[in-house]
Amino acid sequence: MEKRPIRDHRAGPLLPEILDRWSPRAFDPEREITESEKFGLLEAARWAPSSANNQPWRFAWIDKTDKKFDAFVELALMPGNAIWAKNASALVVAITETEENGKALDNAEYSTGMAVGQLILQVQYLSLHSHQMGGIYHDEIKKFLKLKDHHIVQAVIAIGEIADADTLPAELAEREQAERERKDLKDIFIYGV
Repeated sequence: MEKRPIRDHRAGPLLPEILDRWSPRAFDPEREITESEKFGLLEAARWAPSSANNQPWRFAWIDKTDKKFDAFVELALMPGNAIWAKNASALVVAITETEENGKALDNAEYSTGMAVGQLILQVQYLSLHSHQMGGIYHDEIKKFLKLKDHHIVQAVIAIGEIADADTLPAELAEREQAERERKDLKDIFIYGV
């Protein structure tokens, strides 16, 4: 399903990966991520810019081939997300390491966001889709992954091939087919536009 947004008339060309990125909930449960796709996604994140090259992002990859996938869905995702995310090919946990060797890492969360952004664009480049979730159980994820106090779980990202909206419960199918919306540029820029 294509859901290209209406752009500001003053904008020049945008990358197709930006225009085509949206967050579906309907994923094909049969689709597995290939090794090449997986490592392409991880490399895209790895090469993101970071403050002082501290690279504070950490990721956990749990895909359908992992015996713990279903258990992770149950313990990590709130029910409203678990109902559809269980069909994703992979779930990626985005984590920020806030310190290294006892020293705080500058702009760590911002840098993690950059890495996630590059991962998401690579997802689109591979003709897959992603959906980032904040409706997660942070403490349970930290226990599952044996994370330390200086790790912040930012989100869980569902990745996979899009499926028909009618594979979802009715309320979610309706949301799936809704038009994409964004604030106007005038509402997000406070100076210079």
